[in-house]
Amino acid sequence: MLISDRADRIVPLRGKIAALLLLAFALPCAAAESYRLRLENRAGGPAQVSLDRGGRWIAIGRVTRRLAKLAPGPGAPGKVVAVSATGIRIGLTPAGSGSAGFRILSAARRPARGWPADSLVVDIPAGSGFWGPLAPPPGSPVLLEDRSGRTSAPAAAFRPTGGERFVIPVEAAPETPTGLTFENWTGGKVRASYSDGREAEVGTVRFPLTGAGAVPHPGVAAPGRVVALTLGGIAVSARSRGGVGLELTAPQSARSSWQLQADLSPIVWRAVPLGAMMTVKIDNGAWEPLPEVGAAAPQAFTAAGLREAFVRRGVARPVSSGVTHLRLAWPKRDVTALLARAAAASAPAPRTAPGAVRGVLAIDARLKNAPNIRYVTFSVDGRLRAMIDTEPFEFLWDTTEVEDGRHVIEVKGLDKDGSALATTRKAVIVANGPRPPPAGAGESPRE
Repeated sequence: MLISDRADRIVPLRGKIAALLLLAFALPCAAAESYRLRLENRAGGPAQVSLDRGGRWIAIGRVTRRLAKLAPGPGAPGKVVAVSATGIRIGLTPAGSGSAGFRILSAARRPARGWPADSLVVDIPAGSGFWGPLAPPPGSPVLLEDRSGRTSAPAAAFRPTGGERFVIPVEAAPETPTGLTFENWTGGKVRASYSDGREAEVGTVRFPLTGAGAVPHPGVAAPGRVVALTLGGIAVSARSRGGVGLELTAPQSARSSWQLQADLSPIVWRAVPLGAMMTVKIDNGAWEPLPEVGAAAPQAFTAAGLREAFVRRGVARPVSSGVTHLRLAWPKRDVTALLARAAAASAPAPRTAPGAVRGVLAIDARLKNAPNIRYVTFSVDGRLRAMIDTEPFEFLWDTTEVEDGRHVIEVKGLDKDGSALATTRKAVIVANGPRPPPAGAGESPRE
């Protein structure tokens, strides 16, 4: 068993931005503010979160490299264009030949050619904080704050010189769902579910999903995990090592086999967070994990594609219709609890714990009898965390989900009948640092 810190590679964040969506996101919204993010554009500048519109700030990280210049990019004036587990793409100037913006990136791994000049780099681990539960939804405004605390939209001629304070307010919608279900056929209904058990019809499927294609690979990937969000688009991984998956998008002029296109309001698109998980129904059966796909394939989720995949895995399973339903689910957002978790994930590991692990770890199964292994399960302290049926058998474990201290990881290889062929166990010491209280500790008054 190989365990390592997983430093996520930087990838371009894709997004197809329709003029209608840009208009919708630009309209005023009466929703209250949930929280706001702030970054100071200088080495050592704080990365902070406020729960009271900037009255008090809580630091959860530091800037390690300041933004030096803007670069050509999607035109979305003063908006968050896309987010993933390793970064946020910002648009600053209007769409057109001169459109430009920049990226806010996790310092998880320095690119081989060095950080690009259009990057503001922060020491928050990939998959947490700004690029985890506190990630701002695409369409969130990006403002500049002066020394008195007043905010304003960046001017069209804005260029970074150092010391600027970028502020991203995140709105709290009056009511947001905790799940979406898509009927995977033309004219199929989209239903939202809420934490109190209610359901409501919120849209219609224009074009169903049939296959898998290339999606962003931010490193924190697992079959069914939402790995990137764009204006009117959601990327879901279908492979444990990432790079292959599907997209849920607003209607577009062109369609691809790996896209399910649906009419949904911007508020509904914005409700889906990074890390939400997808399950599916095959032949209108019971809900089950999204089947893992090894490579881009336009028919991966059709009856023929699934039958072929099951045969390759030695599974005798008839399929007549393919994937008929898709469901995204996520917990109700508790910003105070999320802030405590983000601060814990960003805290330095205690020096008293040599060899301790923290953040997101990659656990690579290296088992005997590998040719006969069809499935690998990953458990932590006896609790099943993942089952993967495609090589390489790798699981990304977010250690902030457990308390600091000793934990036992078990990796078990199974044959096609579910019999255990090999098992390995490894004890690790988790040291993400003390978890702060929900509010109060570590706060500083606005300057």
